[in-house]
Amino acid sequence: MNESKNHSASKPKPGSLDSATKRDKPRTPKEAGNKPDKNKQQKTALQETKARQRAEIYALNKVMTELEQQQFEEFCRQMHQQIANGEEGGTEAHDGDIIAACRV
Repeated sequence: MNESKNHSASKPKPGSLDSATKRDKPRTPKEAGNKPDKNKQQKTALQETKARQRAEIYALNKVMTELEQQQFEEFCRQMHQQIANGEEGGTEAHDGDIIAACRV
């Protein structure tokens, strides 16, 4: 009977881990939860990138809208000037459309 106790209490070979030792071994911070943190960081980074891109698109849209408005106003001034000087800028049907659009 002593032999069976000695056999079960024997130490494992160096470098090998029995199942109890593997189970009880504390995980390093790198092993414990590294994947969830990394996934969360990637998700957060992706959300920040999308938000920045959205803000850039809105800013670009605003600049382009302002530029379009300035060009339209300049076009209207030129058309009014041509009409006031009696110059022909195109067909009469289109002149009416241009004048109507520039009044808006």
